[in-house]
Amino acid sequence: MAQASQALNLCRATAEFSGSTEQVEGEKLLLISSKKKQAAINEIQRLKSEAAMKVISNKLASRGTLSFSNIGLPLKKDFLSMLKKGGGDVVHYFIVLIRSRGQVIPLQMLSTVDGIQDGVLRFPNLVQLRNLPADFDVVIEVYALQTWKEKMNHETKYHIRKDNSKMRLTPKKLSKQVSMHTDSRGMPRTPLSVSGGSSTANLRSSSFGLVGVTNITPTSLRRREWSLEKVPVASPIDGTLQLKIQSHTESLIEERGFLTVFEDVGGFGAWHRRWCLLSNDQLLFWKYPDDEKLKEPQYSINLRKCITELVDIVSNDVCARPNTFLLITVRPVENTDKDSLVMTCYPNQTALRHLISADLKEERQLWCMQINKVLANFRVWNLE
Repeated sequence: MAQASQALNLCRATAEFSGSTEQVEGEKLLLISSKKKQAAINEIQRLKSEAAMKVISNKLASRGTLSFSNIGLPLKKDFLSMLKKGGGDVVHYFIVLIRSRGQVIPLQMLSTVDGIQDGVLRFPNLVQLRNLPADFDVVIEVYALQTWKEKMNHETKYHIRKDNSKMRLTPKKLSKQVSMHTDSRGMPRTPLSVSGGSSTANLRSSSFGLVGVTNITPTSLRRREWSLEKVPVASPIDGTLQLKIQSHTESLIEERGFLTVFEDVGGFGAWHRRWCLLSNDQLLFWKYPDDEKLKEPQYSINLRKCITELVDIVSNDVCARPNTFLLITVRPVENTDKDSLVMTCYPNQTALRHLISADLKEERQLWCMQINKVLANFRVWNLE
């Protein structure tokens, strides 16, 4: 932050660099560094507060990864029309920051001079946020800076002499110039701060201003359109955000063992002992343990279709068999569907009731816990 502030002070004090692309780059670096510092301070404070309050996180749902791509900022139609007519001498620079707790990830800076595609500022970045908790809150912020178009060329700005110039430095003058920038050991001298030092009092604030913000949480993750808040009326962006999100859980849940399953056999209820494998989104059933490696499962339960909020022991009114839990899944209606002991038909879907019993209380608790973890993961991270 101190270096960026010194560079900006130099730009503002030098006519050649006032309003230059170098100054805009310095404003960008100052913005990013200040936001990263503030995020780190906030994260430290959050961890201290949670430790003091002994906050217990949701251990049911696992952590996951969010991927952001195809990020675009649509521009207003009247602003695009103005650009087609010449655009004037004003340039708008935009930078997007993606924040999650202590992380701050900046996207590539774009401008209205060279970053517009089909009326949209398109950021080419692919951003991945890993190891996110199930109660994540990702903030996407849009910052903008308006400046005049730079008209001074590179050679004039940096006082670069052309090859045909007659002005040459003699070896003697060159030696004196080099000695001014080195110490007695020949090492480069440390430049003096333009602001008189690098203390906190001399730090600048970035000229980039917030022009839009939106939050991505588990409840809003499945949106198809994103609206930006805090957008100024005079801003050239239209207040929406284009965004493609992909997500997946970072856990692999497996469990094996014998379970007893209730089945409808010719209109009569029967319990059959089966070897069961829980593998992420599937409960697979065989007759014997060795069949798992040799045969296809006799049948399976797709947990992605499960609508049971919390899997736990059922009451005696539902089933008197000890250590029994219930899963309810839904699927599209088929022609052969009819109401039975394990099936209930509705106009738009069919519900299947799966009563499953464990041998021991501890086994039932383990199976319910693992299945609930799978369901919690799907409800947070599955976008289907």
